[in-house]
Amino acid sequence: KRAINMSCDKGDRERELVSQLLSALYPDIFSSNTIGKGFERLFEIVGEIEKDCPAAKTIIATFLARAVVDEILPPSFLADTVVC
Repeated sequence: KRAINMSCDKGDRERELVSQLLSALYPDIFSSNTIGKGFERLFEIVGEIEKDCPAAKTIIATFLARAVVDEILPPSFLADTVVC
């Protein structure tokens, strides 16, 4: 959660590195449940994040899509009402 939040006001290179970090830490350090909870918390506070980074929703959604593509999160996670 923190790494994604901090990368919102950075460039594409930094966001790519955060995505790679998530992939590297899964499943040895972080489980799918832990990563999923982080995304849920980000979407709960996205309004606050948007005050500093207006594109926050798009950026977080891109991170979420990447997590599904990288098989860190199952596609069923996208059906969660907190995320939608």
